[in-house]
Order: sequence, then structure tokens, then C-alpha cells
Amino acid sequence: PDKEVRFRSDAAMILSKATTYGIRALAYLAKQPKSQWCGLREIADAEQIPPLYLGKLMNELRRHRLVQSTKGIHGGYALARAAEDINILTVFRVL
Repeated sequence: PDKEVRFRSDAAMILSKATTYGIRALAYLAKQPKSQWCGLREIADAEQIPPLYLGKLMNELRRHRLVQSTKGIHGGYALARAAEDINILTVFRVL
């Protein structure tokens, strides 16, 4: 079931471009089947994120064990833990 998120109208949060892109990339990975690896270009195209910039962000997310990666023709990125266990504050601190 989808959860509705509401923000108070007087609450303001400004996120950096890196944090915003990181959240979008993680959300994209969270929507994929558990056993599916997603290539960097696939994520970049789907989320309209510059691939070179996304590559740097994904390396940082991998270094902090939010995503895992594998090399090769069937390689790519996947979440390193359940989507429910990743929160925005963690992404904000990492990126």
C-alpha cells in the first residue's frame, strides 16, 4: 500500500542536487524486482541525471553500503538493504 506523505506548509527543506539525485536513484532501485541489477545508464536515463555525476554519487552510496554493485554485462546496482531501512537523513548525511 502506498503511503501518503504530508508536509506542514511552513516547513521548508532545501536539499542539495547530490542529495536529490541520490534519493531519486535509490527510489528507482527500490521499485525494481529484488534480483534485478540496474545499469548506471538505465538509472541516469530514467531519472534524467547526468551519468558521470550519478556515477560519483553511486560510488559514495556504495561506499556507505546503501547500494551494492557488480561488474560485467549483467552487472549494475541494487539496494544493499531493504528500502524500508534506508531513510532520507542517512542519504543526506552521506551525500
